[in-house]
Amino acid sequence: MDIEIFELFKKTEKYKYIQMIFESIEIPILLVHKTHIILLQNKAAYELFGSKEGGLCWQELWDGETLSEDNKKLYKQGKVLPNMACRFCASNEALESQKSITEELYIFGKYWESCWVPIAKDIYMHYFIDISKRKSSEEKYKQSQKFLREVADLVPDLIWVKDLHKSYTFTNKANCEKLLGINDVYEPVGKTQTYFADKIRAEKPDDPYYYTFDSLCQDSDQQVINTKKSLRFNELGSVRGKRLYLDVIKVPWFNNKGKLIGVLGTARDVTIEKTMEKELKESREKLEQSLLYHKAIFDNNAAVMIVVDKNRTIIDLNSTALKAFGYKKEELIGRNTIILHPSKLSYDNFTKEFRDMLDGQTKSKTIEFNFKRKDSSFVWMEVKGSPITLPNGKKGVVWSAIDTTEIHKLKEKLKHQALHDPLTGMYNRYFLEDEAERAMARAKRNNTKLAVCLLDLDDFKSINDIYGHEAGDTVLKTTASRLKQIVRKTDFIVRLGGDEFVILLENISSSKQLESIFVNILQEITKAIDIAKDVKVSVKATIGAVLYPDVDARFKILLRLADTAMYRLKKNKSKSEKKFGIYEKGGTA
Repeated sequence: MDIEIFELFKKTEKYKYIQMIFESIEIPILLVHKTHIILLQNKAAYELFGSKEGGLCWQELWDGETLSEDNKKLYKQGKVLPNMACRFCASNEALESQKSITEELYIFGKYWESCWVPIAKDIYMHYFIDISKRKSSEEKYKQSQKFLREVADLVPDLIWVKDLHKSYTFTNKANCEKLLGINDVYEPVGKTQTYFADKIRAEKPDDPYYYTFDSLCQDSDQQVINTKKSLRFNELGSVRGKRLYLDVIKVPWFNNKGKLIGVLGTARDVTIEKTMEKELKESREKLEQSLLYHKAIFDNNAAVMIVVDKNRTIIDLNSTALKAFGYKKEELIGRNTIILHPSKLSYDNFTKEFRDMLDGQTKSKTIEFNFKRKDSSFVWMEVKGSPITLPNGKKGVVWSAIDTTEIHKLKEKLKHQALHDPLTGMYNRYFLEDEAERAMARAKRNNTKLAVCLLDLDDFKSINDIYGHEAGDTVLKTTASRLKQIVRKTDFIVRLGGDEFVILLENISSSKQLESIFVNILQEITKAIDIAKDVKVSVKATIGAVLYPDVDARFKILLRLADTAMYRLKKNKSKSEKKFGIYEKGGTA
């Protein structure tokens, strides 16, 4: 009966007409009877699945692997039932409702939209659209959003975005903790400043000054909305009875059509700085009393504090500074601050910040700088400096600092993670293009050749399928390690993704030299790999390459040409055992 349906369809006038239309379509597309017989398919479907017309779709496309477990057992016994269909098949539903149905599938290492379109009461069209690039873009967007969130939460400054109704659409950890009195960075979304103000004021309803930032913040928001201009504010208020002084910048937020949709704000907590300015002002008005008061604050301050004169000689410093740098007080008093710098260059770079304050160009400044302890270890500090008048009437500067070493390390770690592949430790694709541009510039400047190579492991998927993903990870890490060992230190390797690696080989004299390098690479990485006790696998690889500037093009094009050379080798692997190819104008060698 199945063969009769197919043969009858082939004899109809529609067959050749639909066949001609199908062949003009580049995506894989099939015409299928409700009994799952493939009535017609185009070239793209055949190339993807290797299927044949007249066969059952679940057998031709999936080799029976997508049947239910019970039906799969029957099929392996040679039994075929009329109701056999893939677990995800929506053809019956599409035919019954006479509406198109779409499902997302992951097959052959790519993401696809699988679509069933009824074209008659018992025939449907089944086509596949490659959505891998869209899925990749979605994943990159999610990663960039995650990275933005992590970076924003590391910043000590307050950051937020509000809509025109003054409701939060985004805020960072610092804003939540310092201004809203909460820890969850997602709780403010959709809520106003007043919501949190009322919540905090409810703790002490009889104290009108317990929280005063709501009207203050919303008034400045409205000014930015009304003027549509960036504005700066000094906002002073109370949060749970504690004074908070913020240096605030708010800017109008427009969409891509130029329509105002909200306000973006950032604020720096300058409470300590303002307090210090007040204390220094009082010290000039009542010298003796303020000196005693200042001394108590100075000696017991949790921040590192150092007073220096115009020659950067250390006049005084507190116990926190001694603990931070590992010195005794007598070892630093009267010494130049160069003793705290890791090099003369560091000391000189710091000079500008110092001179600007002594010359009155700036009243105060905050910078992050690297210093050296007595034991020669390094510490990163966020340093705030303010000019002062010393007891002898001459100019000086008081520096206060907090240890930011861990935050600095975390930032460097985040930067490293953003540019490196977590599995192999190699650079990832985000670092590749910049490095390639530099290598291309060196090749032109030095009149040498740069080889852009793309290496792909053959049949890597079968290792994951047979031995599991941990074994696959072992193969990838071992391959990466072997590549690092065999290429020169001046060469550059990137894991592009999956089982693909990009290699930039500099100072290549000729194609023959490049072929010799490829032979060595393939010999090394095809050696057996231990993936478990008494279990070894051998992987093969294919390499495509292009020489620059023999082919003078942008890097993205060079990489695509290397991929073309590799793809042709893989496509023709049944005709040739050659495992590497070099793209040349007019074809691959």
